[in-house]
Amino acid sequence: MRRFTLPPERVVDGRVTFDAADALPGKVTVSAPSGSITTTTPTFTWSAMPNASYYLLNVTDRDNITYERWYRPGDAGCALGTGTCTASPGIVLKAGFASWKVLAWNGSGYGPWSDARDILIEIADASAPVPVTVSPTGTITSTTTSYRWTPVAGAINYRFSIRNNGGAATYLWFTPAAAGCAAGGDCVATPLITLINGTAEWQVQAWTTNGYGAWSSVVAVTVNIAAPTAPVLISPVGTLSTATPQLRWNASANATLYYTRVFDSTGQRVDQWLSPSQVGCAAGGVCTFSPGVALASGAGSWQVIAYNPAGYSPWSMTMTFTVP
Repeated sequence: MRRFTLPPERVVDGRVTFDAADALPGKVTVSAPSGSITTTTPTFTWSAMPNASYYLLNVTDRDNITYERWYRPGDAGCALGTGTCTASPGIVLKAGFASWKVLAWNGSGYGPWSDARDILIEIADASAPVPVTVSPTGTITSTTTSYRWTPVAGAINYRFSIRNNGGAATYLWFTPAAAGCAAGGDCVATPLITLINGTAEWQVQAWTTNGYGAWSSVVAVTVNIAAPTAPVLISPVGTLSTATPQLRWNASANATLYYTRVFDSTGQRVDQWLSPSQVGCAAGGVCTFSPGVALASGAGSWQVIAYNPAGYSPWSMTMTFTVP
């Protein structure tokens, strides 16, 4: 269990003082900042708690360094326990991701932490080099395409952006280690992004300890992903040793969903859509699914079909089994 320092002024001349006993404070609702900000010294706001004697502001920066500041309601502009509390601690945060939260305290003890609020401190670093995109160019034909770019000196993170058919950009973050370029060589990332046929635009931005550099040139590609291939079933087959078998099949190229159906001697018992991540084959390999259904004795069968936005695969072959 975490231990906190007492609020300031709770210790006077070596003696601990207390407020009158009251109900424990409730959970604080934090307001701002949230999302992307452009200052390293943000002001924090949250909703006042009626029975709070103090608030504890907790801020964690990019390097996982935590800062804590105590505030009396009056000092935060919410002495009456209503309205919005405001604190400007003057903490200088580094460019990159940070998070913050608040709890309330009174003579009865601590309330729960608020939900953590994530922020991205976007400060430009004019000296940061610009990555050079390498591939893909031309046409993308697979949902698991790898994106390659040159590393830059001093980068601690790369922000990857891709926009499909003019829609909102999707942003992903990669450290040099995650992109395989911490020790040199090109950076490579294979994001699990479901693209729709048409066009896509991607680019990369380097982040240093001081902030972000300029984006690389936009690479425009054609997206032409075929419908998935038919799943190849592995098991169950033949006489089973259990009435609750696990289904196993080889992943289908470009699948974004699988539909499974299982029949026993009484009729259809399994009827379920599943994502590749739900069945453990988002990166390919063998998909596994345990329906948790006790099948009736006798003959049974099962099939799987794959889907992506380009269409459906053919049905797999029908695999038969017998439940003793």
